[in-house]
Amino acid sequence: MSAEECKTSVLRRLGDSGRDGPQYELRLSFLSSALNSYRCDSILKPFPHQYMQSHTTDKDFDCVRRDLESIPCLSELNEDYQMSDNCWQLLHWVMTSGSFQLILRSIDSQQMCHILNANQLSLKNFKPTLIFEVVSQPKRSFTEAKERFGTFWAFHGSAVENFHSIVHNGLVNCLNKRALYGSGTYMSSQLSVAIEFSPFGRGWNKSSLGKEISC
Repeated sequence: MSAEECKTSVLRRLGDSGRDGPQYELRLSFLSSALNSYRCDSILKPFPHQYMQSHTTDKDFDCVRRDLESIPCLSELNEDYQMSDNCWQLLHWVMTSGSFQLILRSIDSQQMCHILNANQLSLKNFKPTLIFEVVSQPKRSFTEAKERFGTFWAFHGSAVENFHSIVHNGLVNCLNKRALYGSGTYMSSQLSVAIEFSPFGRGWNKSSLGKEISC
């Protein structure tokens, strides 16, 4: 897409009563955290294709950082805002990449107790500030297993820098660095356990969600 087309698309998405603003800020925070990690080369997947060197696999991380830093608070963007073509294209990529959608959910107290397991001690200490639903097309194998065995809530804790890859690619076993109980991706029915593996980390510094987040 041309830069002008990207600008039009970005402003249209942001103009939808601000409803989707939080999901785009969260996407930007995930990108920023992965981009500024010392492991960026291995965890920033997918990588914005427009920053790939032609005919090579080289990635221009510094250029992505500069352009991301040039993007203002999303509430400031309008038709008259002057921003480079690269920035409009990067922002459009962040908003549209991946076959998933992040939807901010409102959960009442009864649902919250059900999700978090009402038997937990000090439940109020583990209530999340915001809840986003990751909406994507489930694999057929999961749908079949769900019909056969049912489902239950489980929690996965990880550093913020890992969530760019997680929301795009899912939980990938080969990327798990812990093997205390064998190989695989660890989850818990207790949110308090997952929180131990979810330290606060730097997100996008212009996000209204906060400069530091835990997921």
